[in-house]
Amino acid sequence: RFVDCFNWEQWIDQDPTRLSRVAQDVGARLGRALADEAPGLRSLHVIGTSAGGFVANQCVSDYVAARQGRGSRALVRLSLTDPFTSGPPDDEVQRGLRGLDGFASIDASTIAAAGRA
Repeated sequence: RFVDCFNWEQWIDQDPTRLSRVAQDVGARLGRALADEAPGLRSLHVIGTSAGGFVANQCVSDYVAARQGRGSRALVRLSLTDPFTSGPPDDEVQRGLRGLDGFASIDASTIAAAGRA
């Protein structure tokens, strides 16, 4: 067994409208690297906390996609703890907040702030 803590803090963009995209970019590179450099991996458990959920989600998505058609892949588990799902508005009409895999995550305070309560 091997456990590694990947700290993506050095790539964090302080602009909150770019946070999800930057994090997904980091996760994509990490997932592809795992697929290429650890072809015999049997189990992969990725845990993302807060905005790290974007990294974790994209990591497992790209790992699975990169291993497709290349033989076996690891059993993959994704755990998100207190995931941060806010992102830039999808468009001016929808005013939805982009979340993991594009799902909307809007709470009551966001709706009230948008004047739609």
